[in-house]
Amino acid sequence: MNIIISFFVIIVVVIAMLLGNNIPLNWYLFPMIIGGAVSLAQIIRYLKRPDYLRDALFYFWIVMFITAFIAPLIHFGRDSWVEHVYLLPANWEALALNMSVVLLYGILLTSLLETIPRKTITQQKLWQYKPNAKIVIIWLMVISFGLQTFFYLRSGGIAGVIQAYTERDTINSGNFAGYGLYFIFSEMFPYLMLLLFYINRKDKKTTFIHVVIFLVLMFVSALYFGGLRGSRSNTILTMFQAILLIHFTIYKFRKIHFAGMLIAFFAFMIVGRIYKSEGRDFIDNYSEYRDYTISKNMSAPESIITTDLTRYDDVSYLIYMFNNNPYYKYKYGETYLSSTLTFIPLGKYVIDFFDIKGRSQAAGELMFNYDGQERTSSRRNSRIFGFIGEAMLNFGYFSFIFSFFILYLIINRIRIWSDSISINDARFYFISLLPIVVINLVDSDSNNVVFFIVKRIVLMYIIISLITTKTKNIAQ
Repeated sequence: MNIIISFFVIIVVVIAMLLGNNIPLNWYLFPMIIGGAVSLAQIIRYLKRPDYLRDALFYFWIVMFITAFIAPLIHFGRDSWVEHVYLLPANWEALALNMSVVLLYGILLTSLLETIPRKTITQQKLWQYKPNAKIVIIWLMVISFGLQTFFYLRSGGIAGVIQAYTERDTINSGNFAGYGLYFIFSEMFPYLMLLLFYINRKDKKTTFIHVVIFLVLMFVSALYFGGLRGSRSNTILTMFQAILLIHFTIYKFRKIHFAGMLIAFFAFMIVGRIYKSEGRDFIDNYSEYRDYTISKNMSAPESIITTDLTRYDDVSYLIYMFNNNPYYKYKYGETYLSSTLTFIPLGKYVIDFFDIKGRSQAAGELMFNYDGQERTSSRRNSRIFGFIGEAMLNFGYFSFIFSFFILYLIINRIRIWSDSISINDARFYFISLLPIVVINLVDSDSNNVVFFIVKRIVLMYIIISLITTKTKNIAQ
């Protein structure tokens, strides 16, 4: 029944857009309609479950529906595609057919794999917080605050950081290059703040006003600890984690609350996009940006969907360049190795010594050196291609055949671990992070994923491990 409803909705939308001459009639519609209907049916199926927000695969289906159906409709409807490249395709419809077939394969494969019963595991130990856990967290928050404040003082204060971000160059990683490891520790304050709130309130009655006040404080701290240097994702993901953890353990939000949060999300992303583009000019002359639409062709929400929530046109263009750049050499896992070595002591020296190419360098070679001429020294590629796109950079176009399978195995492993953690276990803190991990896996490149894992999971896992006792799980 879900699939019938989904096909009906999808076809009605497509027919309406065809009749309005908003999208072209071509073969790309066939895999797009099927992919959209199947992924929508999966979303509807999950929404009927009481614990759907805890299931990591639910978020995979949301990303797939947006990528496989919503994104191409917007791209064709607004005639807005990849810009600022040397070679532009003459026919995006053929590329869309290619991309939609890739996505349809991934959607059908995942639907098939999901029918296989997943195994269950039992945690042998139960992690419980020590009596001094709160004191340790507070001291770590003080250290984090001190490190971040030192960073601001060294950079000329908040105004200096904003100015540095405004004047970031286009070749290097910006004026904050080399601070990656430092930021891991200096920006942990919001995560510790959430952990402290979780420990304090998880077994107590909490009002909605109390929760709202905390979320406002979380938002302010997320801006101070990373947001002002242009890290929108850092701010959004922090808030997303806080909302989910509170919903799971402290206060059950209603649908109207989630609707308001969705509006707030788009509002922040719009402002964040302008800040990312204009920097200090936006802060000094904010009244001039009231009618700023981010893109000349589409509205701000549409632009956010196509550039922040999906990689449809980027990967489509990647496929196009594979056919137009005979000089590109596959990296065979170099980009993954580079991302991992970045966060290992002396890893940077290993990268330089062996000339290991990162994702940005690999994409730059493919996109700009199409005729054998070296252009990547003067053109920096900042596009993100996601799990499937990066696999193609390493192993070629047909890597999508096995990359979707690997992606499912990773997500399924996350689900198995998530099912084994009870609400009484201190590690339940990470349950709210798992959906974000899935979204990052699908939409981000390995350098972003590794940074996310090190900063938000590994560090906090070590901290929680140190402030808990491990007792035998009598519930097993």
